[in-house]
Amino acid sequence: MFRRFLVLAVLLAGCTAQEGAPPPSSSAPPPSSSAVPVPDQWNQMGRRAQSAYVAKEAFGTDAKWEEDQPSGPGGYEHGTPEVSEVCGDVKIGSGFKVTRSRWWRGEYVVLGQVVHALSEQKASELLDQIWAKSRTCPTYAPTDGLAARAVSSDAAVASPEGLDGFYAFCETAPDIGDGSDICMAYLARGDLLVSLRSNTLSSDPLVSRHEAMQQLQKATPLAAKALAAA
Repeated sequence: MFRRFLVLAVLLAGCTAQEGAPPPSSSAPPPSSSAVPVPDQWNQMGRRAQSAYVAKEAFGTDAKWEEDQPSGPGGYEHGTPEVSEVCGDVKIGSGFKVTRSRWWRGEYVVLGQVVHALSEQKASELLDQIWAKSRTCPTYAPTDGLAARAVSSDAAVASPEGLDGFYAFCETAPDIGDGSDICMAYLARGDLLVSLRSNTLSSDPLVSRHEAMQQLQKATPLAAKALAAA
């Protein structure tokens, strides 16, 4: 029913460009928002982001851990201001962020967890913007020249307890591959914003959406538990 697919490299490349290493113009670190020296603050925030990771073995044989980005501790991988690309991007409004991500891949699914540690802004404020943005356009192109994605707001994923905010939506992803679907959940708690995504591919769009949703429904409680404990 499904056919194998290799979209992890595409997803990781997009994440790296948008949320991983700093852009060329950002070789100097942003000003510190506390009395802690900037490198130490960045490293502290990086460790805080990693503390919200779902365990590598969490998805068993359905999806095996592939890699973390960055692969080691430290460094100035503070990322770009974007926390979501839906409908023209949502960006942090103050301070800066440090981003860490973890990726799993199965035969039919790619799962990604992206954790943003924020220096000043509350994660729930950004989640509210993502909620509003996803309702401003039925379709959008993630990058100029790429095929447009169709957005379906309010995905049927139960809201976990113990968070400051939660929201989920799905979208088609023809820019990744024909029949590709992504369902995403955003979880907010304090200074941490978690983006959880499930990407599947099938020749049958209904099957692809169902599988993406099912995997996200399974992953969300695990991500919520890890975030609550961070």
